[in-house]
Amino acid sequence: MTSSAPQQPGQSGRAEREVMPSATPIKLRLPKSGSGMANLYDINDGGACAIRRGRMEVSIGDVVEIEVAEYDNRLMEQAMEEGQKIQGVVRWCRLGQSNSRIGISFMGTETERRNFVAFTKMARGGLSD
Repeated sequence: MTSSAPQQPGQSGRAEREVMPSATPIKLRLPKSGSGMANLYDINDGGACAIRRGRMEVSIGDVVEIEVAEYDNRLMEQAMEEGQKIQGVVRWCRLGQSNSRIGISFMGTETERRNFVAFTKMARGGLSD
C-alpha cells in the first residue's frame, strides 16, 4: 500500500512511501524538547512522516533521531544489528495543539537508510502476529 497523502511544500516528485500499520511506535529525539514517543505514518528509503499527539517543539532544518520503539527481541536476534535508529532532517511541519506531523529526510548512507526501513518493517511484522 502506498500513501496518497497530499504532497508537502518542497516535495514535488518525492518517492512513493509505504503507509505503516497504525500505532507504529518510535522514540523521537528532538533538539529542543528531548525525547518523546510518536508514530510513523509512512516510510521509504529517503524519509518518513511522524505523527505525535500534542505539540512538538521542532523547526524545519532541525536534526532529529528516530528509534524503533517496540520490537520482538526473539525475531530481531537474527536481524541486522544496525538499523534500529537513524538521524534525519525535518523538511516540513504541521504543528497543532492536539496533533503534530513532521516530514523527515533520512541522513546517512544508502545502506543505513535501507537497513532502518527494513528493521522497521521487520519489527512491525513480528509484533502484528
